[in-house]
Amino acid sequence: MTDKPDSLIPSARAGHREQGFAIPGEELRTLFAAITDAIVAIDKNGRVTFMNPAAEAPVGWKPSELVGREMHDAIHYQRADGTPRPATECPILGVLHTGKAVKVESDVFTRRDGTLLPVSYTCSPVIAGGKVAGAVLAFRDTNERNVREERIRQTQRVETIGQLAGGIAHDFNNLLIIINSSAEILMAQWLTSEARQKHLLAIQHAGERAAVLTKRLLAFSRREILQPQMVSLARVVAGIEPILRRLVPEDIDITVRLDRETGQVKADPAQLEQVIINLAVNARDAMPRGGRLIIETATGKLDESYALEHPEAALQPYALLTVTDTGVGMTEATKARIFEPFFTTKETGKGTGLGLAMVSEFVRQSGGYISVHSKSNSGTAFKIYLSLIEAREGQAQASAEAAQHAPLPTGTETVLLVEDNDGVRECVMAMLQQHGYTVVAARNGDEALAYSATLGGGIDLLITDVVMPGRSGPGLAKELARDRAQMKVLYMSGYTEETIAAHGVLASGVAFLAKPFTTGALCHRVREIFDGPKTPEKKPAVLVVDDEEAILALLREPLTAAGYEVFEATNGKQAERIGRSTKIDVLITDLVMPDQEGMQTIRAFRRNHPDTRIIAISGAFETDRLLQVARHLGAAAAFAKPFNIAELLNTVRALLP
Repeated sequence: MTDKPDSLIPSARAGHREQGFAIPGEELRTLFAAITDAIVAIDKNGRVTFMNPAAEAPVGWKPSELVGREMHDAIHYQRADGTPRPATECPILGVLHTGKAVKVESDVFTRRDGTLLPVSYTCSPVIAGGKVAGAVLAFRDTNERNVREERIRQTQRVETIGQLAGGIAHDFNNLLIIINSSAEILMAQWLTSEARQKHLLAIQHAGERAAVLTKRLLAFSRREILQPQMVSLARVVAGIEPILRRLVPEDIDITVRLDRETGQVKADPAQLEQVIINLAVNARDAMPRGGRLIIETATGKLDESYALEHPEAALQPYALLTVTDTGVGMTEATKARIFEPFFTTKETGKGTGLGLAMVSEFVRQSGGYISVHSKSNSGTAFKIYLSLIEAREGQAQASAEAAQHAPLPTGTETVLLVEDNDGVRECVMAMLQQHGYTVVAARNGDEALAYSATLGGGIDLLITDVVMPGRSGPGLAKELARDRAQMKVLYMSGYTEETIAAHGVLASGVAFLAKPFTTGALCHRVREIFDGPKTPEKKPAVLVVDDEEAILALLREPLTAAGYEVFEATNGKQAERIGRSTKIDVLITDLVMPDQEGMQTIRAFRRNHPDTRIIAISGAFETDRLLQVARHLGAAAAFAKPFNIAELLNTVRALLP
């Protein structure tokens, strides 16, 4: 390095002498070198006299190349739009003339290769002998900050869409229940009129398709109440094929190959449809000049290379969904990041970077696996492996489907129906009355209380909307139950999961029916409440929560072999979601995890699922103290990692009745 950097240091040293102390030049250079912000010093003529190592990478200049050059001509000669910036407009050179420091939040420098570097900076004068001897410029590359801000904006946009979807869904679900139930009622009345039946069936099918569209909208915003069920992969693809053909332009040829013999999987059908749509849209965008999109279902096994990289994956047959395109493909660097939230290779404003992240999360929550095969200019193939359900589960599902086509169950009990929407109230009342129930209908909580006084204790079932003006459904149920301990309650709502959960309605053991629902769904649910569900004996459910896949894999096989139904989550939020849809007998949770830690999860399960027995596990720092706190919060047992699996299994067995 030349001796030019020291041309600034005597000036700085002179300033310090006036305060009675001096800093040697070498120490000052060492201090600047240790600072993580980029530092550039200029003399009174605007020439660079010094730059620290942190400034080299952002601007692309080495100190030996930049020192001695005019700073403005080297790195600050362009505006953000690429037009020339006159020296008279340069805030940094202005400091040399005014002697006053400046702070600029948003500007651009020009790198050595001519590309623009977004920066924020401060520039302070160096005073020696009462005169400006130069200036020190400290700047930061704001590109990363801009990316974070854009991600926040993307999240806010998705959140806004979600809020809009939630509001639309509530009103739309109320309309759909009126349309669908009215069609059902008229079809039952006009059994002999084939022409009328045809038109009513068309109305009913249109209403059902509209309900599916609402579910897709809520699935996109993650506000849908998840409902995993046994579904045929081939049937789901076939059902969504018309939508895919509308999404893809005519210069892309779509081929759909379905293996109808592939067994069923357990997944939320609306979320599965959204996954297929996301993959198809991703393929479409990779083929701007046209190409071929192939969607296949089959029974398959994990690729050998994938199985080697994921030893926790069971070597068993899976239901396989493959989406292949002949598009631009991906580099290895892109493949490594495609499932990161907000990562996108699309132009600004053309992609949120959330589509493939949502696909990956769905596959993981469904207990499946996803692999990607791609090369630049050679297309891409996504393979999703979902576990096939056991035959007896499929038989149970088939029995349930057959039961739906049998005559609907009836009853003679008295039902107090509370719904603030007039059309919905009348339709639900007609559904119940047609199947033998005595129904008293009220518009709101106050009216329901007034009617209940005349009915006395003769209310067998309260069916109430969750969110209503005045008293909420849960508030009304609590008040009525004071004098009617035997009264049963069924909640219904078209609101989003977040809104309903806030009222405690999604807690385990609470009867709930999401709008829109059919007459059959209502009648079966009411009889289940009175008579109990007619289901085969259920295995005890164990939920394992740990952010380490190795721990999940370690416990999965021995718990399954011991006769338990095993559920898995990698953080507390996912665990709570599973707990809302499935009765969990034993919760095994790690205590230190991302998103939501184990302590908070224990509190949530103790509050919402008091019958669930809890085992805490941890290998974190201060393990003994953490496990002691977990016991205090309600954990029935605690194990420090590494633990003895046999002892853990014995504890699980002892905790179950």
